[in-house]
Amino acid sequence: MKNPRTRTLLKLTGGVASIRLLEADRSFLRDLARVGFIDAPTASIHHYAHLNNGCERSLARLERAGLIRSKRVRANGTTVKAYEFASRDIAKAWGGAIPVVGARRSELHELVTSRLYYALGCPADFRLEAHFSEADQRLVGLDQKFKPDAMFTDGDGQIVFVEADSGHYSKSQIRKKMTRWRGFKQVWGQPATASARVPIEANVAVVRV
Repeated sequence: MKNPRTRTLLKLTGGVASIRLLEADRSFLRDLARVGFIDAPTASIHHYAHLNNGCERSLARLERAGLIRSKRVRANGTTVKAYEFASRDIAKAWGGAIPVVGARRSELHELVTSRLYYALGCPADFRLEAHFSEADQRLVGLDQKFKPDAMFTDGDGQIVFVEADSGHYSKSQIRKKMTRWRGFKQVWGQPATASARVPIEANVAVVRV
């Protein structure tokens, strides 16, 4: 991930507010570039645990500076505040992108993917589908329906496919993807309220997020 200078960020935000980034802020923004979407509880645990109020004041400061924007996302029966970059240009400056949500991907889907990244210990080469290399594309194939949401290399040097289910997959959809990816390790993320549970099998792990 990139680590842009403050001068560059001031230019992208129009310089309407001063920007003073601490190392915790830069750590958060680098991870935001990697996963696109981070909720407040996760940010407090992984980036601002040293502060008594967690991430609240720090991310409010970044939002006022025009670097990020917040949204409310419904997850597991409760609403959480989540953050993304304030613009495509700012996301690009950090080496990331703003998640594209719509019929195929909801904000909850992006949140599940983000939480998986942290649950997996923040793998150094974790990359979202939007950032797959040509080699990655050859590995997963051309069929859009069977591209995993992300992938990374585990400690044994094996590629792991990462799939986020926001809770709406049917048993049939889950089984088709599991079968298609049978030759790879798989990690699935699902909310506790998922309508169909991913079965735990050899080389298949499930994280409830």
